[in-house]
Amino acid sequence: MKQALGSDAASRKSILLGAGIVIAIGLVAFSVPFSNRLSYDLPFRWRTPVDATEIVLVYMDADSAFQLHQDQNAVWNRNLHTKLLSRLTREKCRLVFYDIVFDEPNSDHATDNRFAEAIEANGKVILGAGVEVKPIGGQTEFDLIQPTETLRKVAS
Repeated sequence: MKQALGSDAASRKSILLGAGIVIAIGLVAFSVPFSNRLSYDLPFRWRTPVDATEIVLVYMDADSAFQLHQDQNAVWNRNLHTKLLSRLTREKCRLVFYDIVFDEPNSDHATDNRFAEAIEANGKVILGAGVEVKPIGGQTEFDLIQPTETLRKVAS
Protein backbone atom coordinates (compact mmCIF):
# COMPACT_ATOMS: atom_id res chain seq x y z
CA MET A 1 0.00 0.00 0.00
CA LYS A 2 2.89 2.37 0.77
CA GLN A 3 4.36 1.78 -2.70
CA ALA A 4 1.07 2.68 -4.36
CA LEU A 5 0.88 5.95 -2.43
CA GLY A 6 4.52 6.70 -3.21
CA SER A 7 4.00 6.16 -6.93
CA ASP A 8 0.98 8.50 -6.89
CA ALA A 9 3.14 11.25 -5.39
CA ALA A 10 5.87 10.60 -7.97
CA SER A 11 3.35 10.66 -10.81
CA ARG A 12 1.87 13.92 -9.51
CA LYS A 13 5.35 15.44 -9.41
CA SER A 14 5.98 14.29 -12.99
CA ILE A 15 2.68 15.77 -14.16
CA LEU A 16 3.36 19.08 -12.40
CA LEU A 17 6.91 19.19 -13.79
CA GLY A 18 5.67 18.50 -17.32
CA ALA A 19 2.93 21.12 -17.03
CA GLY A 20 5.47 23.64 -15.71
CA ILE A 21 7.80 23.01 -18.65
CA VAL A 22 4.96 23.42 -21.17
CA ILE A 23 3.84 26.67 -19.50
CA ALA A 24 7.41 28.01 -19.46
CA ILE A 25 7.87 27.23 -23.17
CA GLY A 26 4.54 28.91 -23.96
CA LEU A 27 5.50 32.05 -22.02
CA VAL A 28 8.85 32.22 -23.80
CA ALA A 29 7.16 31.77 -27.18
CA PHE A 30 4.81 34.69 -26.47
CA SER A 31 7.52 37.00 -25.12
CA VAL A 32 10.18 36.55 -27.83
CA PRO A 33 9.49 38.94 -30.77
CA PHE A 34 10.59 36.55 -33.54
CA SER A 35 8.39 33.76 -32.23
CA ASN A 36 4.98 35.00 -33.40
CA ARG A 37 4.77 31.91 -35.64
CA LEU A 38 7.36 29.80 -33.83
CA SER A 39 4.74 27.71 -32.07
CA TYR A 40 3.26 26.84 -35.46
CA ASP A 41 6.48 26.44 -37.45
CA LEU A 42 8.59 24.55 -34.93
CA PRO A 43 6.98 21.08 -35.28
CA PHE A 44 7.53 21.19 -39.04
CA ARG A 45 11.31 21.45 -38.62
CA TRP A 46 11.48 17.71 -37.80
CA ARG A 47 8.91 16.52 -40.32
CA THR A 48 9.98 14.87 -43.54
CA PRO A 49 9.30 16.97 -46.63
CA VAL A 50 5.93 16.48 -48.30
CA ASP A 51 5.76 16.56 -52.08
CA ALA A 52 2.84 18.85 -52.93
CA THR A 53 2.97 18.81 -56.71
CA GLU A 54 -0.82 18.60 -57.03
CA ILE A 55 -1.45 21.85 -55.21
CA VAL A 56 -1.54 25.19 -57.01
CA LEU A 57 -1.95 28.51 -55.23
CA VAL A 58 -3.33 31.41 -57.23
CA TYR A 59 -2.36 34.78 -55.82
CA MET A 60 -4.13 38.04 -56.45
CA ASP A 61 -0.93 40.07 -56.16
CA ALA A 62 0.18 43.44 -57.53
CA ASP A 63 1.68 41.95 -60.72
CA SER A 64 -1.54 40.06 -61.45
CA ALA A 65 -3.62 43.16 -60.78
CA PHE A 66 -1.47 45.13 -63.23
CA GLN A 67 -1.61 42.46 -65.95
CA LEU A 68 -5.35 42.00 -65.57
CA HIS A 69 -6.10 45.74 -65.29
CA GLN A 70 -7.56 45.42 -61.79
CA ASP A 71 -7.33 47.84 -58.89
CA GLN A 72 -5.45 45.89 -56.22
CA ASN A 73 -7.36 47.71 -53.45
CA ALA A 74 -10.81 47.12 -54.95
CA VAL A 75 -13.00 44.12 -55.66
CA TRP A 76 -11.74 42.26 -58.73
CA ASN A 77 -14.00 41.63 -61.68
CA ARG A 78 -15.87 38.39 -60.97
CA ASN A 79 -15.68 37.45 -64.64
CA LEU A 80 -11.99 36.70 -63.96
CA HIS A 81 -12.98 34.29 -61.19
CA THR A 82 -15.53 32.68 -63.53
CA LYS A 83 -12.92 32.19 -66.28
CA LEU A 84 -10.38 30.73 -63.85
CA LEU A 85 -12.94 28.42 -62.25
CA SER A 86 -14.14 27.22 -65.66
CA ARG A 87 -10.55 26.37 -66.59
CA LEU A 88 -9.97 24.55 -63.30
CA THR A 89 -13.15 22.57 -63.95
CA ARG A 90 -11.96 21.60 -67.46
CA GLU A 91 -8.61 20.54 -65.96
CA LYS A 92 -10.53 18.33 -63.48
CA CYS A 93 -9.35 20.18 -60.38
CA ARG A 94 -10.33 18.17 -57.31
CA LEU A 95 -11.00 21.11 -54.97
CA VAL A 96 -11.10 24.89 -55.21
CA PHE A 97 -10.90 26.98 -52.06
CA TYR A 98 -11.40 30.73 -52.25
CA ASP A 99 -9.77 32.65 -49.43
CA ILE A 100 -11.97 35.56 -50.43
CA VAL A 101 -15.28 36.65 -48.95
CA PHE A 102 -17.75 37.37 -51.76
CA ASP A 103 -20.11 39.12 -49.34
CA GLU A 104 -21.34 41.89 -51.64
CA PRO A 105 -23.35 41.22 -54.80
CA ASN A 106 -21.81 42.35 -58.05
CA SER A 107 -23.46 45.42 -59.58
CA ASP A 108 -24.16 43.26 -62.64
CA HIS A 109 -26.31 40.36 -61.43
CA ALA A 110 -25.60 38.41 -64.63
CA THR A 111 -21.91 38.31 -63.63
CA ASP A 112 -22.81 36.80 -60.25
CA ASN A 113 -25.11 34.30 -61.94
CA ARG A 114 -22.34 33.18 -64.33
CA PHE A 115 -19.95 32.81 -61.39
CA ALA A 116 -22.59 30.81 -59.49
CA GLU A 117 -23.07 28.56 -62.54
CA ALA A 118 -19.30 27.99 -62.72
CA ILE A 119 -19.23 27.12 -59.00
CA GLU A 120 -22.10 24.68 -59.45
CA ALA A 121 -20.54 23.12 -62.57
CA ASN A 122 -17.33 22.46 -60.66
CA GLY A 123 -19.16 21.03 -57.65
CA LYS A 124 -16.14 21.23 -55.35
CA VAL A 125 -15.81 24.91 -54.50
CA ILE A 126 -15.47 26.21 -50.97
CA LEU A 127 -16.02 29.92 -50.46
CA GLY A 128 -14.35 31.83 -47.68
CA ALA A 129 -16.19 33.61 -44.90
CA GLY A 130 -15.09 36.18 -42.38
CA VAL A 131 -15.70 37.16 -38.79
CA GLU A 132 -16.30 40.69 -37.60
CA VAL A 133 -15.41 41.22 -33.96
CA LYS A 134 -17.50 43.87 -32.18
CA PRO A 135 -16.72 44.87 -28.61
CA ILE A 136 -20.01 45.86 -26.98
CA GLY A 137 -19.68 47.06 -23.40
CA GLY A 138 -17.72 44.41 -21.57
CA GLN A 139 -18.76 41.70 -24.04
CA THR A 140 -17.50 40.73 -27.47
CA GLU A 141 -19.86 39.82 -30.28
CA PHE A 142 -18.85 37.95 -33.40
CA ASP A 143 -20.70 38.39 -36.69
CA LEU A 144 -20.19 35.87 -39.46
CA ILE A 145 -19.63 37.51 -42.83
CA GLN A 146 -20.87 35.05 -45.45
CA PRO A 147 -20.83 35.00 -49.23
CA THR A 148 -23.95 36.28 -50.98
CA GLU A 149 -26.90 33.90 -50.97
CA THR A 150 -26.59 33.36 -54.73
CA LEU A 151 -23.05 32.05 -54.34
CA ARG A 152 -23.55 30.34 -50.97
CA LYS A 153 -26.39 28.17 -52.33
CA VAL A 154 -24.19 26.55 -54.98
CA ALA A 155 -20.90 26.24 -53.06
CA SER A 156 -19.81 23.14 -51.18
